[in-house]
Amino acid sequence: MIIYQAAKTTDAAAIAQLHALSWEQHYQDEFTQHYLEHEVRADRLQVWTDRMKQPVAEQYVVLAKEGDELCGFACVYLNRDETWGALLDNLHVLQAHKGKGIGRKLMQAAAQWVLAEQPDSMMYLWVLASNEGASTFYQQIGGERVEKTRMDNPGGGSSSVLRYVWSDLNRLINTGR
Repeated sequence: MIIYQAAKTTDAAAIAQLHALSWEQHYQDEFTQHYLEHEVRADRLQVWTDRMKQPVAEQYVVLAKEGDELCGFACVYLNRDETWGALLDNLHVLQAHKGKGIGRKLMQAAAQWVLAEQPDSMMYLWVLASNEGASTFYQQIGGERVEKTRMDNPGGGSSSVLRYVWSDLNRLINTGR
């Protein structure tokens, strides 16, 4: 059974490991090979150690766990954009657990937190344009694509990214769309 719970400081290493693994699996054609082979694990560990050790009040990290295994996580920040509201900065699910509704439930948990903290907020995220599977998923759960631009990648280079927005968080929470 999958349990959804708020992350704790002690979860930083597991979150970092899942995050790095996800990037290694999905961003081979976007991030530099050197970064993915030599830097991503240490980089993500530093990022998540810092985030979890000194979390800002506007940050919420929710985990999906099956027993002791971290199956997925989402991280959201309030007030990241005047127009679009809260930023879903990360959503990652282990490959072996995809297709089980975990991503949708993590999105709903993030939206519930945002709505509880700021009832009028929208939520948005950025996804690499090349990540067609993620784009399809976000559209299926009600995300509206509103922008395409380029962003710098960790480790160098840049990628084309898409902004997806959920303007009605109640709808996402209640219907998963």
